[in-house]
Amino acid sequence: MANRSDLILAVRRRPRLTALYAEVEQVRGHSFRQDLSIAELLQLAQRQGGPAPGIVLADDGPEFDAMAAAVRVALAEPPRRTLEADPEAPQQLGLSGFGDCGSCGL
Repeated sequence: MANRSDLILAVRRRPRLTALYAEVEQVRGHSFRQDLSIAELLQLAQRQGGPAPGIVLADDGPEFDAMAAAVRVALAEPPRRTLEADPEAPQQLGLSGFGDCGSCGL
């Protein structure tokens, strides 16, 4: 929901998190936003100008490492549902357009 300038700032401040987003985007084949991919944001963030990053967060703690590992484990599995916007994909949506995550018992 952020504008491009805010997204570029976020990419510049959280490079490791952005790289993880890019990995998810590449593996799953879906863009971060309908009109903008993480790959495009990375390219925009490398250009001169725009917002300065200010404080860059290293994301180098054990919590981030654990999250990144969990994301990679999840990426090794098939997606739990397909996106409605993909006319070629078989529909696996449950009630009210939400996929069955198994947590609500419906």
